[in-house]
Amino acid sequence: MKERKFPPLPNLDNVDIRSLRVFMAVVRNRGFSAAKDELNLNQPAISSYMSQLESRLKLTLCQRGRGGFQLTEQGEQVYASARKLFSAIDSFRADVAGCRGQMVGELHIGMVDVLATCQSFKLPEVLSELGRQAPEVNIQLHKSDPRKLLKMLQEEQIHAAVTPIYKAPDSIEHFDIFDEYQVMYCGKNHPFFAVPDDELTLELLRKTKYAARDYTQDWTPPPSPYLKTASLTGDIECIATLILSGNYVGYLPQHYAELWVRTGVMKPLLIEETAYHCNLQLAYRRANKNLVVELLVELMKKTYEL
Repeated sequence: MKERKFPPLPNLDNVDIRSLRVFMAVVRNRGFSAAKDELNLNQPAISSYMSQLESRLKLTLCQRGRGGFQLTEQGEQVYASARKLFSAIDSFRADVAGCRGQMVGELHIGMVDVLATCQSFKLPEVLSELGRQAPEVNIQLHKSDPRKLLKMLQEEQIHAAVTPIYKAPDSIEHFDIFDEYQVMYCGKNHPFFAVPDDELTLELLRKTKYAARDYTQDWTPPPSPYLKTASLTGDIECIATLILSGNYVGYLPQHYAELWVRTGVMKPLLIEETAYHCNLQLAYRRANKNLVVELLVELMKKTYEL
């Protein structure tokens, strides 16, 4: 197969950077029209930027038509590289500002879902104090599961994460901040809901459908290896929905399930045999010298009296 030859890549200038930012917004919003509000541009202007970028790079970045918006293989690669580029630009700004004793730029923090109802979750007050001490820092929060958050940390998509750490590489620093109590539940339409606690056994539990978390492959809750996994998801709210359907049992953080238990639509199962504590930690890259990340770590340790 004859190798395709491309002309030399042009040096990036301000117009290219702007076009790349438009491209990033189009990808995030999965289309030209959907990106209008974020960019505050009309669709012809967005199309112009995209055409200009494709012309400069001599690549087709996306397909748009009746089938909807879709990145080409080259578009996927350019998008990944553009993310690295803007991350490097942000890091450069933060590093230079740090040399001057200033804290500016963006702070990207990842977190697992359904933490807001946990009384031990003190990130809101930490961010309040961080905003007071570093008012020019733009804080961005990202929700995902522990496995993806760890990958985002390693790939420098986020600066820190509040997450369980099951197995961390040497490049990641982390410390304990609080525990979540994880309890097995069923919904009011499940056969176990009417079974008295003293009649329910692990043997019965192992015969029913279990909604499991798909990110605990390297670690599982106490009875999980013996449960009949019938559904896998990385989202706690999805597990709650499956439990409420009455067809599944599954684990939820106790603070998150409290309202459903109190209103009589959900019931805990075999707490002594199945419940466990899940340790939440603050994780960040060991080599990170960002002043804002250092402030975040300092405030977290101070707030949790570590």
